[in-house]
Amino acid sequence: MAFVKIDKDLPNWQWFNKDHMLQFWIYLLCKATYKDCCVGGVELKKGQVIIGRKKIAEKLEISEQNVKTYIRRLKNSGEITTKSTNKFTIITIVKWEDYQVIPKIINQQTNHQINQQLTNNQPTINQQLTTIKEIKEQKEVKESFIKDIESPISPFPDVEKYLDEKTSEVNDFYTTPLFDIFESEFARPLSQKEVCMISQWTSEYEDKMIRYALREALVYDKRNIDYIDRVLWNWKERNFTCEQYEEGKR
Repeated sequence: MAFVKIDKDLPNWQWFNKDHMLQFWIYLLCKATYKDCCVGGVELKKGQVIIGRKKIAEKLEISEQNVKTYIRRLKNSGEITTKSTNKFTIITIVKWEDYQVIPKIINQQTNHQINQQLTNNQPTINQQLTTIKEIKEQKEVKESFIKDIESPISPFPDVEKYLDEKTSEVNDFYTTPLFDIFESEFARPLSQKEVCMISQWTSEYEDKMIRYALREALVYDKRNIDYIDRVLWNWKERNFTCEQYEEGKR
């Protein structure tokens, strides 16, 4: 879960009691990107958010004119800058860093939690996860057995079918395009934030490592993009490799 900081002096903010200004401001803080990323072909820096007046008006149940007024107020008070096109507006929160929780503290806490959880559940993970190496070994045993017997019909058709199905499932998981496999496992379209995070991961981690982190999250039934991000960060801090994961290490 991601967080933003709220100043205790917020009730003294000049726009605090103005219409829905507070609601609009908090919406911008929550929607702003926390990493440089690309959304729909548009490059965004951290602290920026793309908005359409009509869409945000519907979301906050206010008028488009109110949206224009709120943007003008925030610009005049120096809290945002804007860059507009005929389709959308890019809003930059001027002091975006001031509203961010210190990541080092969160990472230390979540890192400890993940390490503890992985340690406590090691036997369960070992039992539930079937690695690529194991599937390959099963496949090789099956093919060798079928090749050596004289009859062209396997005496264990159910076993063969099961191994074929499991091999197919694993192959699909590691060959389906990355965004498609996330949408498939999450059973819903990805949000703008999720697309940004996955795009950022592709520049920081191996494709296989991202998929392994997704699989790790599925074991704990944690279909949560922030949880997967913490798993990847944890592995990176430990110099954990794909080869170690495939060997069953955690």
